[in-house]
Amino acid sequence: KKIVVGEIPDEMVEEANTWRTGMLDHLTLLDDELTELMVAEEPVPEELIRQVLRKATIEGKLGPVLCGTALDRIGVC
Repeated sequence: KKIVVGEIPDEMVEEANTWRTGMLDHLTLLDDELTELMVAEEPVPEELIRQVLRKATIEGKLGPVLCGTALDRIGVC
């Protein structure tokens, strides 16, 4: 019930960066602009990541996976 927005804890930064880099590597297969930024080792804007994810999802190249829970097991299949 409480949402906390903050920085990634120090002990998890390396793992988070590894997963982010892996995601970006896969997304480079879907977008030339993203590929160019990655090859040039330039920062990738969050908005570009969102655009590539949205376009790939609409085109059926990616499928979102969501995780969650239900209160009192109501609505859980």
